[in-house]
Amino acid sequence: MLSVPELAALARQSGIDAGRFDGALAELARLGMVVVLEHRSPDPHLASIDLRTAAAVNPDLPDGPEHARRIAQEHWERRLRSFLAAHRCG
Repeated sequence: MLSVPELAALARQSGIDAGRFDGALAELARLGMVVVLEHRSPDPHLASIDLRTAAAVNPDLPDGPEHARRIAQEHWERRLRSFLAAHRCG
């Protein structure tokens, strides 16, 4: 599981610009192939950072979209715990 910025970085390495990536991600979400979750910044220093997480929907699961949402949310919670454990506002 990767955050949306990490996915975008991989796309850029493959020659896909940010605009095309964002459009493709939005289309995949519209088609129900991925779930993208928006997250609020826990720290004012991160207000301008893209904190979205995304997960692919497994069409073979009866609760595919909900399962993807849980995966994306769990990824966010792990990242947030890691950030909060290491970050100190000065």
